[in-house]
Amino acid sequence: MRTAPTIIAVFVVALAGVGCGEDCQSSCQKIYDPSECGIQVGGKTSTELTRSCISECQDALANTGPMGDYDPLTRRDPLNPKTLENEKQAAAWMDCVAEASCEDLEPSTGGLCEH
Repeated sequence: MRTAPTIIAVFVVALAGVGCGEDCQSSCQKIYDPSECGIQVGGKTSTELTRSCISECQDALANTGPMGDYDPLTRRDPLNPKTLENEKQAAAWMDCVAEASCEDLEPSTGGLCEH
């Protein structure tokens, strides 16, 4: 019966992974927190930017829908700004933020991961 301890160990390791990874809060903090990328937009404080970002991301997660033409890896177009509309877009955006450098996220250089 050595398989029982192995099964239990696998189950415990699987549970430890639940909740890890990107989420709205960690993604937004990476972008706007001064201890991370510290990106400043529109004269707002990092706290205001982070709160607004988290709200938009969480609102998108509450909706189902297709990716459509949303691609977070497309550079920003100031004439056609993007917003997150659903959970697929929010998930793609969070993945983009996790993989991007602060330089890649900088809007003044046509940053990636627009939302």
